[in-house]
Amino acid sequence: MLQYGGSMGAPWGYFFAKRLVLNKIKEAVGLDQAKGCFTAAAPISPDTLNYFASINIPVFEVFGQSECTGPHTVSAAKCWKIGTC
Repeated sequence: MLQYGGSMGAPWGYFFAKRLVLNKIKEAVGLDQAKGCFTAAAPISPDTLNYFASINIPVFEVFGQSECTGPHTVSAAKCWKIGTC
C-alpha cells in the first residue's frame, strides 16, 4: 500500500519483499485475513503508524466524539496519509 501524495509507484524489489517477508509477518501476527485495521479512542504515535505501514499493514485513523454520535472523520485507502485524521 502506498501513502497518498507519493510517487504512486512501488519501490524496486517491493514485490519480492511482500511475497518473501511481509506476508509472513502478517500471518505471524494474525493479520493475514484482516480487511482493515483501525485506531480510535486515543491519539496514536506516528512512529507506531509508520511501523505498521512499513510492514504493509495500513492502520486507518478514526476521529469522532461520543457527544456527536460517533465517528465523523475516517482515513480511507485511496487517500490514506499518516497523521491527518
